[in-house]
Amino acid sequence: MRMPLAVPINEDDTMTDEAAIAEAKPPTAYEVFKRLVDVPLYEQFECSVGNAHNFVRELRKLYTGYDSYCPDRCSKEVSSTPWRSQQAHEVEELSKRDKLVAASMGGRSPTPPDWTGKFYLKSVCSRCGCTAVFHVQAHADPLLKEDGSFTGKFGPLKFVKFGQYPSLAAFHQNDLYEYRDVMKSDQKRDFSKAIGAASQGYTAGACTYLRRVWESILNEARGEHMRKNDLAEWKEYAAAQGNKARIKLLADELPDFMRDNERMYSLLSESIHNLPEEAIQEIYPQLREVMELIFDDRKTKIEEAKKRERLAKFIKQQDQRRG
Repeated sequence: MRMPLAVPINEDDTMTDEAAIAEAKPPTAYEVFKRLVDVPLYEQFECSVGNAHNFVRELRKLYTGYDSYCPDRCSKEVSSTPWRSQQAHEVEELSKRDKLVAASMGGRSPTPPDWTGKFYLKSVCSRCGCTAVFHVQAHADPLLKEDGSFTGKFGPLKFVKFGQYPSLAAFHQNDLYEYRDVMKSDQKRDFSKAIGAASQGYTAGACTYLRRVWESILNEARGEHMRKNDLAEWKEYAAAQGNKARIKLLADELPDFMRDNERMYSLLSESIHNLPEEAIQEIYPQLREVMELIFDDRKTKIEEAKKRERLAKFIKQQDQRRG
């Protein structure tokens, strides 16, 4: 992403810009850090701060804690673990140079280090010790007069994350953690791919994977119906034209929300084939929520069946004791 080197302004607009910056509540370094952890790659955001140099220095020296999913060794055991931010190795050297500048008396002072530019932030999982790295660029454009001369002021501080490891998609896999027992392997794989595509801004591709999950649930329900009814083949289903007709045949086997909202399949198809990426991005969170709700229904049904079985067993045991 190429960014402008400077932002020309009219002198008449200077007070307006300054007033707007003054009115905006500056974010804390922690708030910017958390946003950089969560924001998709190459999605630029900006904030108004008093001194870009000092703010980025505070951000890079930040030592703080937060809770997040761990995509490494903790992933199969817990859905969230405590993380701690850590300073990158070059921060210590920059800090030493800062101290030299502050300690210099008279004569020529050492050139102060520039804390903006490209750098990386690092976090460590407190549970298993795995490391996450976030590559960031930060800069503030100088504000220029109409004649091109420097006003002595800078515009908002701009941030863009241009890389990270593990990927943002890996960190979002915790969204599937609660469904680990109600998703088949192919459903989990395609839902994970949808999360990955969306985290990179490819929501049309994400909808393609969500539609595969929908189709997989239909196929699973068809197989369950055939097993229950001892069918080697199901000609009526094979002859059914379209999603609506198939859902009608599978009504008893499908999660309630899926059965009652068969239009969802058409919405996914329209998103893939007819809508621009910007329009899909607006509705994608709700499309994904629909798919999650379908698995919520399945999870509730399984939990209810287990509860019924447990309580029926309890009643039987009590009867036998009193028999």
